[in-house]
Amino acid sequence: MSRTLVSRSILAVISLFLMLYSTAVAADGNKVIKKKIQYNDYKSMVLCLPSKKIDPEKPVVLLIHGGAWTRGYGSRLDFSSHCKQIAKDGAAAVNLSYRLAPKHPYPAAPNDVKDAILWIRDHLHEYSTETVTLKGNRIMLVGHSAGGHLALLTGLKEKDLPIVGVVSLAAPTDLSQDESCKVCEGQRRLFLQDTLPEEASPISYVRADAPPIYFFHSEKDWVVSADQSLELADALKKVGAPVKVHLVEGGRHWFPFRPKKKDPQMPSKILKFIYENEAETSD
Repeated sequence: MSRTLVSRSILAVISLFLMLYSTAVAADGNKVIKKKIQYNDYKSMVLCLPSKKIDPEKPVVLLIHGGAWTRGYGSRLDFSSHCKQIAKDGAAAVNLSYRLAPKHPYPAAPNDVKDAILWIRDHLHEYSTETVTLKGNRIMLVGHSAGGHLALLTGLKEKDLPIVGVVSLAAPTDLSQDESCKVCEGQRRLFLQDTLPEEASPISYVRADAPPIYFFHSEKDWVVSADQSLELADALKKVGAPVKVHLVEGGRHWFPFRPKKKDPQMPSKILKFIYENEAETSD
């Protein structure tokens, strides 16, 4: 089978999943209200809000795209669909844009993530309606690749923000190691510039009172080594922080919510963690 046909087959499976998932969650009549807002002086983000019904137990989901800290396409576009699906499922979701290197090196991007969280905390309630009461006091960070790095860095470094958990998808965690981005050394340098790698590395901020974290990573990820997730997870477990790790077979730079034949329940595993905020602690 040609590469083109394989790609089309994969896209067909993804599209079918999204269609079925959308049909299931839209049964309650929850249409999505999308609003683009500017959350600081530099960037904007898209709110995906349920129109009729919201589950008060579900946190706000902040989606942070990847792109080696230098590009804004890719998983941001992929996250656009998931932003809408989460809203149909009765939760508020936010698809974030943030400043990119080389024009805006560290700490611009993590500062933007923090600003977005503060905006959600302080202003999301202003978009409540007669049927939907919005609160920004519980926020789940979900990030892929560089976005996962920013989610982990913010979740571990910022202790006073209303972060209830982090989902890390194929994220670099120790920027002092070449394995943190095997094919994007140049982008890593552009992101760091004059900053020491340790300052911008989530592994430097391990703490026992960290929010629950769920690591997803391909066993043979060709972009970011799975050891990046495993080493941070082990460090967190040693201090008693709540952690889960799920290694996906294969070598892709794994992106969320895509059902696989070997693990068709993968999307539900991620959503279950997002909605329940539970992870394992070390014995």
